[in-house]
Amino acid sequence: MIFKQKLVKFIEWAHLKLFKHEMGPEMREFLVNLIWSFLSGSVSAIVVLAVNIIAGRLMGPEEYGKYNLILVISSYLLVPIYLGLDLASVRAIARSKDQKEVGKNVTSSITFVVFSTIIVISLISIFQKPVAALFSTNTQLLKYALFFTSFLVVKTILDCCVRGIKLFKQQFKGRLLETVLVLVAFVMIFLVAQKQNYASYVYVLSVGAVALSLYYIMSLKKYLGSFSFLKIKEQLSYGKFFALTATLTTVFVSLDKLLINKYLTAYDLGLYVAYYTVSVALVLQIATMFTNVFFPSIAKDMNKAVFSKIERLMYLGFVPLLAVIIVLVFLLMKLFGKKYGIQLDLILIFGLLGTIQIVTSVYYSVILTFEKTLYKKYLLFSNLVNLFTVVIYFGMFFTHSISIKNIALALIVNYIIVFLVQKRLIKRRFCDKVYACN
Repeated sequence: MIFKQKLVKFIEWAHLKLFKHEMGPEMREFLVNLIWSFLSGSVSAIVVLAVNIIAGRLMGPEEYGKYNLILVISSYLLVPIYLGLDLASVRAIARSKDQKEVGKNVTSSITFVVFSTIIVISLISIFQKPVAALFSTNTQLLKYALFFTSFLVVKTILDCCVRGIKLFKQQFKGRLLETVLVLVAFVMIFLVAQKQNYASYVYVLSVGAVALSLYYIMSLKKYLGSFSFLKIKEQLSYGKFFALTATLTTVFVSLDKLLINKYLTAYDLGLYVAYYTVSVALVLQIATMFTNVFFPSIAKDMNKAVFSKIERLMYLGFVPLLAVIIVLVFLLMKLFGKKYGIQLDLILIFGLLGTIQIVTSVYYSVILTFEKTLYKKYLLFSNLVNLFTVVIYFGMFFTHSISIKNIALALIVNYIIVFLVQKRLIKRRFCDKVYACN
């Protein structure tokens, strides 16, 4: 608590120096929630990253590649399960007028997602052979993907409810519990039992997911209410745009991994994902710690003053952040071991890729707070950019130039263009609503 108070005072001083005025009460509340978010996220991220690196080191690139193929399959399953409710539920809960409405939104979201999970997993189980062939894998790996997804879904929707209610202190305690149990399970399975393969790692992570889910259920008991078809209808009405985005994004984000798995090797997939993990995946966790509080805090009222502060911080912090991430990528790849190797060009490329990803994540959260019209425009333009990148992928295929480096460079170009689109849409929105454009 003493550390938190000193940190708050320091940030208040920095805010005064940077923006020339003191923080208001809403900003102070946001700051306190942000500290809790960073505490929960940083502790969890550090331990999980360490476990991930050690697991990747012990498994080797091939088994590590198979584990990440499970993550790809799971990302596809999450789209029809959530139908956009993972984001729409946060927005609906945060905008609830009273405790009764909060209870209806929470209960309705959880019930719908559990029901849809049962349906989707049952259908995939019936058609497992053609589905496995679609992902260029076997039914055994697909079964582990279904197993992992079932626990991941419940954990995630409960976490969304916790975020919507702004129970960031409980979120910190829950993630700490999850982290401890993942660490214990990892030691017991990987180090004591010496079972070092992708299936064992799925079991390790599932233990943490179950523990966190149970803790969240206990924390949300007093916020539960009656199921409401009207609330689900409202959430799905907004969530359909998130679902469409999730579908297109999932296809785009996973296409690089699917191409490497199909046209290169599982070893190359493991190598690619190792670099991706210590750059893009790592900074996404950092960005999530921020947007975890940022999105529900500004969901009611996003204004130009708040955005101007965010934009200024992004510009001032980009170069220092880039330098930090490049150093992190280098150090963390050293920890993966000799089997993965150190390639300086990949370190620089993935460092830049990760830094740009942070900026686009923050700007995306801003866009989510606005009306559907703006989100539709973003959806259109961002997916046109993604389509352009997919064309580049196919160009690589026809010219036999598919490689880790070329795919990463294509992603950098993609994220830069997406950032420019995001910035233009947000600026245009403020001009249209409040200010005259120059």
